[in-house]
Amino acid sequence: MKQVEIKTERLVLKPLGTKYVDTVNEYALDMENTKYMCFLPNKDAEETMAFLQRVDEEWQKEHPSFYEFAIFCNDIHIGAASVSYEDGIGELGWILNKKYWGNGLAYEAAKAVMEFSFRQDGIKHFIAHCDAENSASFKTMEKLGMVKTGEYGGRRNRSASEDSTEYRYETEISLTIKSVMDEAEKQRIASFVLEALPDWFGIKEARDAYIRESKKQIMIACFLMDKPLGFITLKETGKDTVEIAVMGVLKEWHGKGIGTRLFEKAKQTAMEKGYSFIQVKTVQMGCYEEYDRTNLFYLHVGFKEFEVIPDLWDIRNPCQIYVMALEKEA
Repeated sequence: MKQVEIKTERLVLKPLGTKYVDTVNEYALDMENTKYMCFLPNKDAEETMAFLQRVDEEWQKEHPSFYEFAIFCNDIHIGAASVSYEDGIGELGWILNKKYWGNGLAYEAAKAVMEFSFRQDGIKHFIAHCDAENSASFKTMEKLGMVKTGEYGGRRNRSASEDSTEYRYETEISLTIKSVMDEAEKQRIASFVLEALPDWFGIKEARDAYIRESKKQIMIACFLMDKPLGFITLKETGKDTVEIAVMGVLKEWHGKGIGTRLFEKAKQTAMEKGYSFIQVKTVQMGCYEEYDRTNLFYLHVGFKEFEVIPDLWDIRNPCQIYVMALEKEA
């Protein structure tokens, strides 16, 4: 688990631990920085170290009960984000050094932690607590899709006044499979996914062609919140046939059933549009490990081997064509 690293547009999240004690103390011992935080401010550096030792121990477990991440921006440790589990629910928390407030970084970090929890442990339901006076956290939670569901039983911050109140926010997330119609959005999704898959789409000219051509093709995409995790496009090759022009799923999401769900939705769409056959081309089995997995996927979803054309692309990449009949409902 110590190798876990989450990258976002502006941030990198890594396991928090004792090696970051000095930068944690910059915000954990600061009264202004921790004004609204649960369990903070720490009394002294020794209390910070004791907490970080517990975090280190938790990261060593096969199944941690909580994950505490250090947030880095431009290689600078700027805060922490966490999720703890109880009864299949993830409770989110975050704190940023006050030097970095007001830039949307808490939202970016919390969203990444939610995605990690969903992918790693299947957590769908999330909660968070917020001081009634903490308008910045209200905005972050609402941006995460969370809604206020009630008051929390009591404040836990040592510096809080006795009459202060915490609110409870909740949300539930899930994968969404849907058609994409806007041409610019199609190209954005194709670029985001394919550029993250150099093992399959490492030739820039070919990748750029896929991205460029996607805007005119049928596209089905998978999203978690607003992040695309994968997509598939179809193009017509005859009045009765469509071809899978390109398909990609972010590598960290392989093995989660996303490819199968994308294909099933694409097949349904092709049938609704009146096509009778669907085909796909890939590199023949036995040439490259990554393309062997692609071949196995197409066979798994029901494609049949149709033909191998050794020199369609080049002799190092013999082209395997698969085909499937689309059975129309009676």
